[in-house]
Amino acid sequence: MKMTRLDTTSFFSDLAELDSWLASKGFAKRDRLRVYKANLEAMAEREKTSDAAQVYSEVEKAGKTTEILTSYVEGIEFVDALKCLREKQVEIPAALLKKALAGPSDAVHENHNSNQGRNAMFELLMASMVARQDLFPILGQVNPDVEFQFQCRRVLMECKRVLSVNKVIANITQAVKQLEKCVDTNKADVGVVAISISRLAHQGDGFWTVPSSDTPHAFLAEGVRKVIQELDPQLRRLDVPAVAGILFYVGGPFYVQGVGYTTANEGMLYPTSLGETDFLRTLAATLRL
Repeated sequence: MKMTRLDTTSFFSDLAELDSWLASKGFAKRDRLRVYKANLEAMAEREKTSDAAQVYSEVEKAGKTTEILTSYVEGIEFVDALKCLREKQVEIPAALLKKALAGPSDAVHENHNSNQGRNAMFELLMASMVARQDLFPILGQVNPDVEFQFQCRRVLMECKRVLSVNKVIANITQAVKQLEKCVDTNKADVGVVAISISRLAHQGDGFWTVPSSDTPHAFLAEGVRKVIQELDPQLRRLDVPAVAGILFYVGGPFYVQGVGYTTANEGMLYPTSLGETDFLRTLAATLRL
């Protein structure tokens, strides 16, 4: 999908503008995004007088590595997603936005009782991926999480995030049940389960070092393929008319030699209905997965 440089001037100005916009909407408290903003601004100031390696060594000694890396990765997700949705004039339900700003700032402290904020953020992220291609998503208050039109068909997407590998199938099954309630196959609706496996690939306790800016995508793509391969026997049994495919998403922090600290993401669509393979292939290409 894409790789973004972490410490760009445009990112910080966009982050400041997003801060002001949220305050104008009544979200002025020190929420998760504001913690990220404070962390990233502090890091930028420290790197003006010290090289990145020294700064990260100090951060590690202070026990703040996971929170700082979370701030980078999820801070960029917040900025990219909300900037896109606003530019495309997509209505963002206030309740969903409030939920997305909640939760622990350090991803390591997230658990099944405190993951609602990042789940909501994943919905915004998927909607922005759709909006970026001018497909005009609708963010749902109930089910589906994201809805849009593609090739004159209604696509309904249910979004899930998993914290452990033994929860992947359970989360997919739950999403399937939710889609069965709203997908009308008689009208050629298409149901898609979008599932984030980022926490399976990266626990937030460091970053991957790679030799070039092309490597993160190949690295993540291989990781997604391995997860799909392991789950394939169970996924093959998901023969449900309401669900055409599963979108696997993963993202994480990298250090690219000669470039600096970055974040990259990757997505793959796994067809669960062979009759929809061509449709899903075209959809994946359009969404630039």
